[in-house]
Amino acid sequence: GVAYKSRTTGKVERQNRRLNTALRAVIPEGAEHTWDLYLDYVCFCLNSLRSRHTGFSANKLVYGRELNMPWSLILENEECPVREGISPHKSRAYKQHKEIKSMIKKVARNAEADFLYNKNFHDKNLHGPYFNTGDMCFTFVECPQHKFSKRWRGPYEISKKISDHVYVVKLPGGEKVGNISKLRHFKTK
Repeated sequence: GVAYKSRTTGKVERQNRRLNTALRAVIPEGAEHTWDLYLDYVCFCLNSLRSRHTGFSANKLVYGRELNMPWSLILENEECPVREGISPHKSRAYKQHKEIKSMIKKVARNAEADFLYNKNFHDKNLHGPYFNTGDMCFTFVECPQHKFSKRWRGPYEISKKISDHVYVVKLPGGEKVGNISKLRHFKTK
């Protein structure tokens, strides 16, 4: 993310929270100052977990396979079936290539399904009453001059309706496109 932009550091902060939660679960009571001794193990475990978004672990997506653990070294020593005239290395490479291609397709499907789920959840929470052209509204100010300044300015007129959730608002300095989540109805008494 970009430094000092809270919108771009959200993923990093979420990962830090996840890491802190895992460390809290692993570190014994009274040994919090030795957190760095547990960090490698916790990162290894977190990278081995399957992601809800992709359906695969980070290790599988980056390296094309899960990382070796003691039991996997014992179990993976089975021979890869060799087709006639093809070396075992080429056969294993081809098998891994096919597996990665199918993983990419599955990740795309899972990501699309996850995106649609999140979109439906988001859209479900954005509901009317919607605005019409000519309605008056207040607009939300993202970065006010001072933390105690007013967050809502207006009333301003809606000059154009782009969709149920996006509108063009006529401001004193020109026009601005605004989302319904950043607009509030102006009600006369």
